Amino acid sequence: MTKVLVVEDQPSVMQIVRYHFENEGFQGVYAGDVEEAWRLLVSENPDAVVTDIALPTADGWTLIEKIRNDGRYHGTPIVVLTGLQEPEVAERAKKLGCAYLTKPFAATALLNKVKTMVKENSGTKAAGAPGMDMQTHRIDLVPVGVVVLLDRFALEGTIYMPPELARFSDAWESIHRDPRSFFPMTNARVTSIDGGQLVAAPAFLEVSKAEVNAVFPVDVAPQPPPPTEE
Repeated sequence: MTKVLVVEDQPSVMQIVRYHFENEGFQGVYAGDVEEAWRLLVSENPDAVVTDIALPTADGWTLIEKIRNDGRYHGTPIVVLTGLQEPEVAERAKKLGCAYLTKPFAATALLNKVKTMVKENSGTKAAGAPGMDMQTHRIDLVPVGVVVLLDRFALEGTIYMPPELARFSDAWESIHRDPRSFFPMTNARVTSIDGGQLVAAPAFLEVSKAEVNAVFPVDVAPQPPPPTEE
């Protein structure tokens, strides 16, 4: 089943897109802003992205450029679906390797673009085009529960690893062998290094590997030292 990430902050447009995608048998995941879209991109690993440009906080170009600059996802098919009809918008979409549709849109046009781009992307991966970096391929990541120790904080949550790295019993070895500079973590709990005060509980983080001192599976994580008697 084709999975599509739709990024749109207008509920009426989102409902229309959802209706047509679900009728076509697509699995949709939906976000209203760039931050939520990136979290879903990492956790859901969709086959394609459909995004508006005018979004709250950061615009759709921010998301598209982040996708294109990330080796894990930069080959992901993207359709720009926007009410902006200026020629420079279409040109910028083309330069970023995106299809372009304006609102109001024909459902058949959107569906056909997504189907065609996903099919072409799948064909390219299957052919193993010469010189193509394997990191541009879509990778099904494996969730692993870990505790990550930084200088001042401990992070407990779920990280997402390529399958071949998730097989290692040593969580730190898996992180060490991972070529990514950052790795995604969801359901994160941030505590002080002694296991005490809860500092924050964000739903999604990107952790810099350079800042990591140690990594442990959740079931073998070191326990905080017992309190000393005064």
